[in-house]
Amino acid sequence: MTGPSLACQRAAEKWPSKVTEKYDPVRILGTGGFGSVILARNKNPGSNEEKLIAIKVIGDGTNGLTRSDLGYAHRESDILKELHHPNIMKFIDFWEPDSNRRTSVAVMALGYAPGPTVESLIKRGGSLSSLFSRTVVAQVIDAISFLHSHAVVHRDIKPDNIVVTGASSEQDDIWDNTTEDSSSLSIWEDLRTKWHVTLIDFGFARALTPEDVVKPSSHFTKENLNASYHKTALDVHGNKLSSKRKSAVDFTDKSISRKFERKMSALGNRNFVAPEVLQGIKANHLPATSRITKDKEHHITETIGEAISQYGLLVDAFSLGYTLRYMMTGVPPNRSVEMAIAEQNSVVNRSKGWVKKRLAGKASKQQPKKRKVRYRRTTELPDEAQYLIEDLTEVEETSRLSVRGARRRPWIKDVLPDTGSATNQVKYLNCALHG
Repeated sequence: MTGPSLACQRAAEKWPSKVTEKYDPVRILGTGGFGSVILARNKNPGSNEEKLIAIKVIGDGTNGLTRSDLGYAHRESDILKELHHPNIMKFIDFWEPDSNRRTSVAVMALGYAPGPTVESLIKRGGSLSSLFSRTVVAQVIDAISFLHSHAVVHRDIKPDNIVVTGASSEQDDIWDNTTEDSSSLSIWEDLRTKWHVTLIDFGFARALTPEDVVKPSSHFTKENLNASYHKTALDVHGNKLSSKRKSAVDFTDKSISRKFERKMSALGNRNFVAPEVLQGIKANHLPATSRITKDKEHHITETIGEAISQYGLLVDAFSLGYTLRYMMTGVPPNRSVEMAIAEQNSVVNRSKGWVKKRLAGKASKQQPKKRKVRYRRTTELPDEAQYLIEDLTEVEETSRLSVRGARRRPWIKDVLPDTGSATNQVKYLNCALHG
């Protein structure tokens, strides 16, 4: 194994001294808005300690940490300390910057989840298979349901924050739909082991309190509920659905997801963020426009910040819905599926591909075979998947399916182990109650 890169070594030089005494940098795993994430090796791991961990670096070590950055770091570590779920990243330790070094950074040690992100897989080959998507999204839903049962909102659900250990770009069944879904419990157990999901990056997460519970808004009346229940059901293209289609929301369900609402920073990815976040922004920011624009496409990693919005747990449901849509169609939320397919099939693109292939000549034969990126229309998805996407991405919160409601759908529930009857009882985190 080769040694760490120069950039990795320089980043590690800014770690607090207690961290460098215990860990050696291996390589940079990624970078984000708060800093970088570095794979590190434990120099002398104990019997119960991990040999490899992920070091999340907060700050760049140039001018010291801002109070805001340090506040987010403390909040993330406090939340993760209390959350223990097989599909949620594991918290190990946290270190403040060295007080005698202005260039020192804050460091969080987290469990290392090897494997590609869902985002990287989509970019590699486009639309993911129904079998893979169902296996992965069920585990994500289980993780988010667990968060919501503890009154925690993630606020940054997107393919970049979903790691799938065991997945590989060489596995054809990740993209091909030749294998039919199975309802066998043992099959799903094997698949959950084969493709194990870890939800990462809790930098924007927030633990809510009992005081954050508010009464439903005035428009959430019986008349509106009935109107929503009997409304004409449309698919994602605006076409009327068949009569077998059910309403998104079971209004006898008193899910906690509908009770939490709070003024918070408008954080999240613009392409996956819920409309109520954009609508409630009270600071100068880009206007909330259609996700599909002809003149501009927002970069997939563009993040909203420095704004205030009022919203609740249902924002995670919306982001989850667009994540599933992206997974199964291969087309990001800011693009039209039909437009993407049309562009890919255009004569111009086919001609460019032919010319490029001819110019490559013999050299192309020496390169590994590149997987062709393929898109899939929403009408080609299984009915259950299409309904789930529609219900999670309802613009009106009163009609939107909660994540915990999504977990009860057979398309999701059958994939997961039986945990008994669900409860709406909330277990608040201590860091929220006493922080």
